[in-house]
Amino acid sequence: MVNSPKTNSQQETSEEYLYDFWKSLPFPLCYVDPLHFVLDINEKLEQVFGYTQVEIAGEDIEKFFKEGSSLEELKKEILRKGLVKKEAIFLAKNKKEIPVSLLAIARKDKQGYFNGYFLGIDNIYENEETYSPLELKGQIKEKTRELEAKLSELKNSRLALLNMLEDAEESKKDVEEERERTLSIIANFVDGLLNFNMENELILINAEAEKIFSLKNQEVTGKSITELAKISSLESLIKILSDSPKPTKTKKIKEVFKKELKISERLILEVSTIPVAREDERTGTLVILHDVTREKLVEKLKTEFVSISAHQLRTPLSAIKWTIKMLTDGDLGELNQGQKDFLEKIYISNERMIALINDLLDVTRIEEGRYVYELTKVSFVDLIQKMVDSYENEFRGKEIKFSFKKPRTVPKLSVDVEKINLVFQNLFDNALKYTGRGGKVDILLKHNKKEKEIVFSIKDTGIGIAKDQQDRIYTRFFRGGNALKIETEGSGLGLYIAKNIIDAHHGKIWFESEEGKGSTFSFSLSLK
Repeated sequence: MVNSPKTNSQQETSEEYLYDFWKSLPFPLCYVDPLHFVLDINEKLEQVFGYTQVEIAGEDIEKFFKEGSSLEELKKEILRKGLVKKEAIFLAKNKKEIPVSLLAIARKDKQGYFNGYFLGIDNIYENEETYSPLELKGQIKEKTRELEAKLSELKNSRLALLNMLEDAEESKKDVEEERERTLSIIANFVDGLLNFNMENELILINAEAEKIFSLKNQEVTGKSITELAKISSLESLIKILSDSPKPTKTKKIKEVFKKELKISERLILEVSTIPVAREDERTGTLVILHDVTREKLVEKLKTEFVSISAHQLRTPLSAIKWTIKMLTDGDLGELNQGQKDFLEKIYISNERMIALINDLLDVTRIEEGRYVYELTKVSFVDLIQKMVDSYENEFRGKEIKFSFKKPRTVPKLSVDVEKINLVFQNLFDNALKYTGRGGKVDILLKHNKKEKEIVFSIKDTGIGIAKDQQDRIYTRFFRGGNALKIETEGSGLGLYIAKNIIDAHHGKIWFESEEGKGSTFSFSLSLK
């Protein structure tokens, strides 16, 4: 399929060369069909005998020869011998009778069937009065030899060109077979496929894509992405693919990777685009529509299960918490120190369970798309300072040096305070847990006036993150191998939650880390 354009071009070039060669031969020549009607003449015949292509093509060859010129014998012999020589009298357009030498070469197809002949017509002499009969006879022989040599050259050239055409035909056949196989695969592919050319015109749509959008191939092929945007069933897809959300005359296809497209409650697609290239030259774009309905249903069921389970667990855990609190406070009678220590350990473990349940509930809210509730305009400096104050004792307990650097003035911005505090809490917790005794934690807030944003960073000298694990840092339940070795507490949900909160605020979050040397986590929020 890839080589088809090249093969067609090669065949066309060979055919053009053969035709040009035929037309430019330096002696009169015509091509006659099996019924002896003239199909074509070359330029030399027009020049010598005065006839044009229009005047001679389609006429019986006998019309142009004087009666008794033995044309009937030539017709019979050409079938039997394949090569015939004759002398005859040709009738020029001005009615002048011209003695000519004829040489006919039969033309057969691949199966050996006769399908016409080439007829060379050579003027024996220009002025018959200048030759004696003996000289005329010699001249005829010489002209006949010349004609034979020229026609032999033509025959050899014709055979060479026919071989070229046969090779091209074989290549074309192979390409057609490959094309049919490729089209068969595309037609039966389980994913929907749409192929666009470099002009962003749809050149192919498979059966699955037709089924998805309730369209027929002939209704959409050949149309540009701008025209397709006007078709209601394709409108949502074109919005994902288009480089411009607004209506324009020249929409282009942008790169898309696993964008979700909800067609209906029972059909959710994952849209991706890949470039199509031939010999390192891009020729178009392939759009892949993968059905992820079942996966999304499983995710939804899983999220609902986690949500229900977490809610059901939180109630008894809260009851256990307050029961233990009542016991340790002596509300149900005095306890000795050993009993208090034992209950304190139970209380701490119960708190961990409640924190895990809260994290799971936060995850289910994120996956249900309802995580940012109420935006309030606040001072970021105040939020961070309160978080620093709440962690001060814990930092000092581990002898960790910490600092908070901030600009003199920072504009207020609108955030969900509860959720942003959760981001701070997760980042502070990680810095505290993974930084060893005597380490250092630096907290920095910057106001980027040029970009109209604020940037928060927290840098520690902790255990860092292994390079081969850094691409998984924001996934659910991920914990680094070095973190597991030192047996620190954690659910592996903190950074996943933090990233989703920042994403919900249309911000950016990133990090830099080196194992054994520490990590720096940063996020930015726009002031626009």
